[in-house]
Amino acid sequence: MSEEIFQELAQVVIDGDIENAEALAKKVLEQGIDAHDCIREGLVKGIQRVGDLFAGGEYLLPELITSADAMEAALNVLEPALIGDQKREIIAFVVLRTMEGDHHENGKILLGTMLTDKDLTDTQKLPFLQWLS
Repeated sequence: MSEEIFQELAQVVIDGDIENAEALAKKVLEQGIDAHDCIREGLVKGIQRVGDLFAGGEYLLPELITSADAMEAALNVLEPALIGDQKREIIAFVVLRTMEGDHHENGKILLGTMLTDKDLTDTQKLPFLQWLS
């Protein structure tokens, strides 16, 4: 069942379906499916497919942006569930910034989500952070 939900999450991103992305994200949380798994196995795989379609010339910039907006809508629902009521030790502060309205903002949001990943314990999981430490 979870695999079907993950495929649905990926598809709403691929389709750029903002309303259904948000509704589906709420549905998975109500069903008790892990938010981290939904992001990793659904949303990320969907946006990777969108990137492939864009690189292959099948998607143009408007489709890319709409898909990123759908992912952001789902992330806005799922991200708070990553932390829940847990207390975390703060080991570092990272400042992520883009200009308002910049299409790279979705990448910033995705990176921020990766940095707050519940399984992230060291920079080995994100090699590009090694040069920051």
